[in-house]
Amino acid sequence: MTVLTLVLLLVAAPLDSPPGWTPDTLLSLNDGQESRDPALAIDNLGRLHAVWKDNRRLGGYDEIHYRCKDSTGWSEIVSVGNLDTVHNTPDIAVGPDNSAHVVFMRRWGGPYTYFDVGYRRRDGATGEWDPETRLTYQDSLGYSGRPLVIVAGDTVFAFWLREREVPPEIVYCYNNGSGWTIPQNITGAEAVPTGYYDVHATEDGWAHIVWQDARTDTQQLWQRFHNGDSWSIPARITFHGYETIQPDVDSDSSGDIHLVYTGGGPELRIHYRIWDRDSTSWGAVTHFYSWAGAPRPMVGVNKTTGERHLTHVGNQGIWALAYRRYDPGSGQWTDSTMLTWYDVATGPAKPVLDQAGYVHLLFWDQRFGSQEEVFYKTNHVQVGLVEGPAAPPCGRVLVLPTVASCAVRLLGKNSAWMVDAAGRKVLLLRPGTNDVSRLADGIYFVRPGQGEPAGKLTIHR
Repeated sequence: MTVLTLVLLLVAAPLDSPPGWTPDTLLSLNDGQESRDPALAIDNLGRLHAVWKDNRRLGGYDEIHYRCKDSTGWSEIVSVGNLDTVHNTPDIAVGPDNSAHVVFMRRWGGPYTYFDVGYRRRDGATGEWDPETRLTYQDSLGYSGRPLVIVAGDTVFAFWLREREVPPEIVYCYNNGSGWTIPQNITGAEAVPTGYYDVHATEDGWAHIVWQDARTDTQQLWQRFHNGDSWSIPARITFHGYETIQPDVDSDSSGDIHLVYTGGGPELRIHYRIWDRDSTSWGAVTHFYSWAGAPRPMVGVNKTTGERHLTHVGNQGIWALAYRRYDPGSGQWTDSTMLTWYDVATGPAKPVLDQAGYVHLLFWDQRFGSQEEVFYKTNHVQVGLVEGPAAPPCGRVLVLPTVASCAVRLLGKNSAWMVDAAGRKVLLLRPGTNDVSRLADGIYFVRPGQGEPAGKLTIHR
């Protein structure tokens, strides 16, 4: 009698992740349509809220798609914007009541007109969506308006860039329960915002904005903050002899602001520094070597331990999403490591941390062809039961990984069938990378050809 032994172990490192990270989970539809510009937020119950721009065109237009992840997994796709016009560049934030707030660009006129800003709220208790609200009526915003949203206490702030103004302006409005205010210029009369900016709300309700500004001979970063009573005056915060752009911020438990940005040559291209709330001053700059000319660095901070997580886009012979971590115990940053191993165009990923300190990432890349798709990954690797040792050989070919979520790679020159436990053919694997994201969780077998042994493959999410 054969004895079957169950071994408790961590899921092995998959094909598209380093050790300690889950396989990539495809959130959008692999349909040859553009899916990009994702944003991710987490609520007090640990639920993830994801939005992105999608070109699925159910109503003939670009849409804003939404999915929620709870203990049962990811929900079905919901189209947040109305299906009667084009939508772009969404952002999402979650308030203390676990309600999700989404802002996006919305084309209100006919073809080739400009955009205005739209907003929708998802109730944190019922999951129902309020009707769409139109925040602007200028019909004068281009694609690069990049609206952002934060929740500070009981107030929702929406920001966007009026890049067609001369000079451009970053404006905002807010709603504290009494309706949306009239938009106001937040960057000031002398500012020349040039595109990228970031906003953030601390746990105790301070609001912050950092933007790239060309009022001097080079683009530098400027800052304002709201302490609950009023906004500070605009202040320049970088003084480099080169362009400094692409700011991203997060905060720690003291309300200090952690900033990353890019600029300069390879040895000085990713920069990190901290703003101290007590002194309202910035500390020294830490510089990191960059694998790419425009790495889009982003930062997330563990409010409990002070651990910091930095992601960026890089190229180490292939284009990839990269990651590094700061350990407050040792006071050291790790070197950058690759999180993805597909040599394709890749979008940035904002680190979002849950209460246990695990990192959650949402990003896009082009691994399935010329159009982008949206993927999710985390370093919260689940412990599970796997039957026997990992034994991937199956005849003349090799299937990796043996435990997968999104994709597997068939090595060799021959195709092979995946079959379920009942022996039914479910997918023809071809040499190279194959998408298995639509298969249900369970155990499958790979049959290379007649007379050759079958290899076992587990789909687990």
